[in-house]
Amino acid sequence: MSIESQLTAQSVIRTFLTDQLGRADIAVDDELFPSGFLNSLLAMQLIALLEKSFAIRIEDEDLDIANFSSIACMTNLVNRKRAS
Repeated sequence: MSIESQLTAQSVIRTFLTDQLGRADIAVDDELFPSGFLNSLLAMQLIALLEKSFAIRIEDEDLDIANFSSIACMTNLVNRKRAS
């Protein structure tokens, strides 16, 4: 994936989290679940956003906490799904 598409995915994810949490201080590598930024309900909303925004399908096997632990991990997931 290009740097541009990586930045686009990061931007969409960061904007969603900033809007939902009212915080702009979430770093790309922040651990979202342990820090309390992300919970299961917000994660499901984020999955729906990613599927719609990037025309991807997040399958059951993708629902690993490692894929959603940070903005960087979610960006990698989106890029992998878009490449397949």
